[in-house]
Amino acid sequence: MKMKQYKPEIDSLRAISVLGVIFFHYNFYINDSKLFTGGFLGVDIFFVISGYLISKIIISQVEKDEFSYLNFIERRARRILPALFFLLFVSIFVAFLLFSKENYNDFFKSLIAASFFYSNLYFHFQSIEYGAIEGIFEPLLHTWSLSIEEQFYLFFPFIILIIYKFFFKLKILLFVLISLTSFILCVYLSKHHPSFNFYFFGTRIWEFGFGFFLAFKEIKRKNKYFFYLGLVLIFYSLFFFQNNNTHPSYLTLIPVLGSYLYIGHFSNEYTNLTFLKKGLLPFIGKISYSLYLWHYSIFVFLQSFFLFSDFNINLFLPFVFLVSFLSYKYIETPFRNKNKINFTNLIKILSISFFGIILLSFLLNISKEHIENDKYKIEGINLENMYYYNEKNKIYKNISKNFEKNELDKILIIGNSHARDLFIMLELNNTFNNVDFAFEWMGLNKFFNFIIEGEYHNDSLANKYKQADYIILSSFWTNYEFERFEKLMSKINSKNKKLILSSGNPFFSNFKKDNYQRPFTIVDKFLFKYKKLPNSDSKKMIGKLYFDSFSNNIAAMKSYSKVKKLSLDKNVPFIDIISSVCNFDLRICNFLTPKDEKLLYDDDHFTLNGMIFLGKKIKLKELY
Repeated sequence: MKMKQYKPEIDSLRAISVLGVIFFHYNFYINDSKLFTGGFLGVDIFFVISGYLISKIIISQVEKDEFSYLNFIERRARRILPALFFLLFVSIFVAFLLFSKENYNDFFKSLIAASFFYSNLYFHFQSIEYGAIEGIFEPLLHTWSLSIEEQFYLFFPFIILIIYKFFFKLKILLFVLISLTSFILCVYLSKHHPSFNFYFFGTRIWEFGFGFFLAFKEIKRKNKYFFYLGLVLIFYSLFFFQNNNTHPSYLTLIPVLGSYLYIGHFSNEYTNLTFLKKGLLPFIGKISYSLYLWHYSIFVFLQSFFLFSDFNINLFLPFVFLVSFLSYKYIETPFRNKNKINFTNLIKILSISFFGIILLSFLLNISKEHIENDKYKIEGINLENMYYYNEKNKIYKNISKNFEKNELDKILIIGNSHARDLFIMLELNNTFNNVDFAFEWMGLNKFFNFIIEGEYHNDSLANKYKQADYIILSSFWTNYEFERFEKLMSKINSKNKKLILSSGNPFFSNFKKDNYQRPFTIVDKFLFKYKKLPNSDSKKMIGKLYFDSFSNNIAAMKSYSKVKKLSLDKNVPFIDIISSVCNFDLRICNFLTPKDEKLLYDDDHFTLNGMIFLGKKIKLKELY
């Protein structure tokens, strides 16, 4: 198989992919509608490109009996490591200056994970959801995809070598089986273990596989309509997919298939596609690796620096492109040139860089432990809200989500992050010694399908539901759930179980809420501006602002009213968290505990102290 010359259309596809990712993270809006809602799928397109180019190199050399694993890894190291190590080196100092000691410690752990290429697994086990608010202080979150790429580079050559040497006649069948197994696993895990599915290398193999099949057998008869269809599928995915859809899944076939058609059916004979062959797009494609590396880290650092302002971070995009171009020109390009940096010098530079980064970050992490950053603390209140998220998450991880083997009444809590808050409230309330709690995180629609349609979800839910005496539902409701509530209640009652409904948490909106969902609350702005706790008059003013913020959220108010009315109409017990926070007669909401501790750390989640305070207000015996 003869190696082809430079293909600018591949760089153009890289450009489309990386721009989708950048615009997704930097949140571009037109008339309150977000552009590139599926921009995160640019990474999946990258995987197809990598599968194609890497497989093309390996297959060509294996068929000529010229493949050297050491040479292959050297080329990958020249391509990946210098720019990555430079990013890590710079990030160490910026994170040290901007982050609190808690967040710097988390950064240090993620840096180790990125350096050893297991950050995909690290972020999964840290329960960091890609695209969620907790990623705002994770400048290396995007390295999860680099770890998957590196894992592919390390293991895939061996798979090809083994199959070509021992199973040559079955090679097509085996590669199809590997890809198909990966896809089936991906679809299964997308329903049952979505976080692990997202970060796991094994559920991405089929995406690389599409690229492999292109490299293995080039499409000879090009069809421009298939090529245009590929472009349509790619742009449709980037513009219209939503991050709340589980990915990867069978839906991810759309951008992956689009990439396959784009690469496989591109032809230089298509004269109207000059923009894909020269100009801006191929140039952006050339610097796409540096762009991907720098865009997210800069985004996170800017978020932290402008934490308490309404500054438009998108104004820094030209700076992102400048830094990426300099990284490409002065770091990526020289290291790829063996005449400038030979193998021996490459090993020396990378080794010194690697150990230097680890040692430097470790020493700064130790010194950070002895530095209290008062920038984020005012009269004992921490304004860096990820502190509260991490504090709560540590407690949550140490609480068993399953029932114990005992004779106590068993209450299963079902729902989203609001249900998790309720679960922690109840677990931390020492007056509930005669009750055993369990928790299952899932959308109500899936639970309704599980009960009404008998649709399997997972063994964990099935076992918990079988043991439960009471079921508490706490999540966002849609008309779909309201319309089927009678059937749900009938099915649950037929099993001698009882339902309890919860209001969920109040949902507040930030002042002049920006496009970045930055996690600072209404009271944070007061504290940061005046550098002191509010007095009684200021508390009333801020409390009214909170109430206005909640009452102006039409969707949240409507959902709350309908769930509350449903509980009254059907005589179902109701846990009213919202009324514990907001007084509808006085039109005021609590935002501090009686001890002047923060009640919430973002729009709709409670701090640990807030949950302890609110948990004491729940009179569970009155509910069942």
